[in-house]
Amino acid sequence: MLIGLLVSRTLSGFVGAHLGWRGVFFVASSAMFALAVLLRLALPRYESPTRLSYPRLLHSVWELFRGLPELRAIALTGALIYAALSAFWASLAFYLESDAFRMGPETAGMFGLIGAAGALAANLTGRNVERIGARRIVQGCILLMLLAWMVFAGLGATWAGLITGVLLLDLGAQAATVSNQTDLYRIHPEAQTRLNTIYKGYYFAGGACGSWLGTAAWEHFAWRGVCAVGAMFLLLAFAWERLRPAAHAATATPAPLPRPAT
Repeated sequence: MLIGLLVSRTLSGFVGAHLGWRGVFFVASSAMFALAVLLRLALPRYESPTRLSYPRLLHSVWELFRGLPELRAIALTGALIYAALSAFWASLAFYLESDAFRMGPETAGMFGLIGAAGALAANLTGRNVERIGARRIVQGCILLMLLAWMVFAGLGATWAGLITGVLLLDLGAQAATVSNQTDLYRIHPEAQTRLNTIYKGYYFAGGACGSWLGTAAWEHFAWRGVCAVGAMFLLLAFAWERLRPAAHAATATPAPLPRPAT
């Protein structure tokens, strides 16, 4: 999944350079349609042991959200981290087209290959999260991403600084995501996909905010403004991790699952 996410940046840069930004949406929608047909034909049929109507299933997501404060706390951390990441990727093409580099969208897309090291971070994190502790890893990843934004601010006008910052940023973001989801799934092992629904809802809302604020900062304050936005989200994430009630992790109990429909 992570490799696909990262390589898609490279592919979109190539498509955008040759077909324009509308071409990116055309290629993406065509790929999604083809994938839907492929999955429909290839996936085995699965019958859930718990038979719920779809409206009842959606309502159970709300019940989990309302009844699990630790879930909301982890999701908010994830949203702030992804906001910091999205502020960079939403602004990178603008920065590379500026007088500092004078490069096009293909170059911006190539940075996706550099960020593929994040997949390695996810693998290493998954192996060590039990030994180190998910919250400790997440806090360390936030500091690593904050260091990346410091590199961007100080050395971002050089190729070496930009590449180093991308490596640090993606390593931190991917390792933090794995740690967050590992912690998340412990809360209610019988409802992991629904927990992930809530987590990803927060996650992409944070990403949308980061993209919006990052591009607004670029328009008014250029690259230093983007760096300030990215660092701000990470400082908020670190403060939230340090100050949120630690008792939530120890006292949170799984909400009851909805009863099977009769």
